[in-house]
Amino acid sequence: MSADTGEQGAVRTRGAAVKVAVRWLLIAVAVFFLGRALYLQWPAVSDALAEIPLGAAVASVVAAALAVSISGQQQRSILAALGHRLPLRPWMRVFYLAQLGKYVPGTAWAYVAQMELGRKKGIDRASSVLAILLGAGLTVLLALVAGLLVLGAPSLSWLPVAAQVAVVVLAAAAVLVLAVRPGVVGAVTRRVPALASRLGEVFPAAGSLRPAIGWSAAAWGAYGVHLWLLAAPTGLTGADGLRLAVGGFAIAWVCGFLAVLVPAGVGVREAVLVGLLAGSIGSGPALAVAVLSRFLIIAAEVGLLALVPFLPSAVGGRSGAATVVEP
Repeated sequence: MSADTGEQGAVRTRGAAVKVAVRWLLIAVAVFFLGRALYLQWPAVSDALAEIPLGAAVASVVAAALAVSISGQQQRSILAALGHRLPLRPWMRVFYLAQLGKYVPGTAWAYVAQMELGRKKGIDRASSVLAILLGAGLTVLLALVAGLLVLGAPSLSWLPVAAQVAVVVLAAAAVLVLAVRPGVVGAVTRRVPALASRLGEVFPAAGSLRPAIGWSAAAWGAYGVHLWLLAAPTGLTGADGLRLAVGGFAIAWVCGFLAVLVPAGVGVREAVLVGLLAGSIGSGPALAVAVLSRFLIIAAEVGLLALVPFLPSAVGGRSGAATVVEP
């Protein structure tokens, strides 16, 4: 072996070591901010727990875990439509690790983490970027459609009912187009100069987005049940309570999502939830429910990540790579 070959091997080894170190450093930073968020919220959470029965909190965290899992399946189904099929366990490891990035200031960290972790599983960056964009778009659109459940709510009186209806109708129309003609995504990306070089090639005709649309709708249902289980002991009961919980959580999430400089929309989502729920259960219980909801969703995400190594091998190997198929 020549000296040049040996030197090149040493450089590659050092480069790989640096990448591993940077990856673990980013995970450590994300865990730090996550722990900080939990620590800062605990005083309010402990007060909220005194008002909400333990059984309701346990049932709520189970519903939150289901909602997070469904959200992960939405992204996985979009990647399958793009031609990348990843076994369940490796995908869960990618998705739940990436979720830690939400708690680092700046919305993009979770997406960057998902893209880089996916690359390790054989998913090219262009496919990851498009899956993330489509996933975010579908999530927002379905959340706005869920807003139909709270049309005309007193807390939304600042926005004329006609405007509320228009938003819901436009969102529903966009979802319908994506369900019937998914190839429109490729047509659009090819016409945007910044995206045309790679993304238009990734999604020329596109596989069906209907599974992803179904997963998105199911996720909002599960998140709404999570919130309703917490709020029911404070008076948000029956079908009307469930309706308000589903629609209210979806609208509050969109507001938090649009606050791009706030980690995971902390504070914004809670403020909107309080405004939507206060008229039904009072501002004090509404604040307790909103804060506890955030805490339990974080607990669900951490718990799901911790469970990944214990999944049976039947759902995919620990380091399984994506299978590339024709969309």
